[in-house]
Amino acid sequence: MGGSDAADAGLDTLPAALGMTFGFLGDLFMARLIRFSQHVLGGIGSFGIGHIFYVIGFLGTANLLGLTLSPIPVVIWWVIGAVGWWIAVWRGVTERTPMHMAALPYALLLSSTAGFATSMAVGDARFIPLAVGAALFLLSDLLLAARLFRNVFFPLVDDVVWLTYGPAQMLIVFSSLSVLSALQ
Repeated sequence: MGGSDAADAGLDTLPAALGMTFGFLGDLFMARLIRFSQHVLGGIGSFGIGHIFYVIGFLGTANLLGLTLSPIPVVIWWVIGAVGWWIAVWRGVTERTPMHMAALPYALLLSSTAGFATSMAVGDARFIPLAVGAALFLLSDLLLAARLFRNVFFPLVDDVVWLTYGPAQMLIVFSSLSVLSALQ
C-alpha cells in the first residue's frame, strides 16, 4: 500500500491515543490523584470512554484494511464478560449498590473491546497482540472489581492487576503502531 494509506491509517491511531489518554485519567481517578469522592465511578467513566475510543479505532482500522468483522467473537466475549462480572462483582454480595449494577455495562464494554479485537485477529494475524491486550485489560479489571466490590484478596493481587493492565495497554498501542508501520 502507498503512503496515503499509511497517512489514512495514522488517522485511525487517534482513537487509540484518546483511549490511552482516558485510560491515564482513569488511573488518576483510581489512584485518587484527581480529587473526586466517587473515585471508582470516575475511573469506570474514564476507562469506559477510553474503550469507546478503542472500539472506534478498531472499526476504522478494520474498514481501512477491508477486514470483515464477525460478530461471533463479540458475542462470546459478552458472555465471558457477563460471567466474569457475576463472579467478580455480584455473586455472594448481600448489600448491592448502584455501582454493582454500573459494573455490568462497563464489563460488557470491555468485553466488546476484546470481542472486536478478537474478530480483527481472526481476520488478520497482525491483530493477535491487540486481542491479547484487550483480553488482559478485561482480566485486569475483573480482578480489580473482585477486590473493590467483594474484598477478594490474595497475595500480590495489586501486582497481578498491574502486570495484566500494563501489558494490556502496551499491546493495544503496539498493535496500532505495528499495523501503521506495515502500511508505510
